[in-house]
Amino acid sequence: MDPQNPPQPAHYADDEIDLFELFKSLWKEKVLIVGTTFVITLLRGGYAFLAKPTYEVSVKLNPQASEAAQIQPGDVPDTYADVTDLVKESDYKPNTSIKDGIANFAKWFTEFYG
Repeated sequence: MDPQNPPQPAHYADDEIDLFELFKSLWKEKVLIVGTTFVITLLRGGYAFLAKPTYEVSVKLNPQASEAAQIQPGDVPDTYADVTDLVKESDYKPNTSIKDGIANFAKWFTEFYG
């Protein structure tokens, strides 16, 4: 074997795929193909509807008053955002408190997403 001239792959005259013959052989087995597809679809659909979900989500919106619920170092109890440019540019002046805004958002979220 010469490393300068590696062996070349053999060329075959019959290396073509006859699509007509392929589809003809698939057509002969159409009952098996459709039947297998149908059975697998039924099994997967049954599993999807009957399997118990493996996830769970819970939300606690009103935590009980505890030491953890109290203001912690780094918390910002009040903010005083300057919205004068907003009022000038858009004639919009926010008047909803944070407490009411969060309550309204939580109500909307639970109604919308259930």
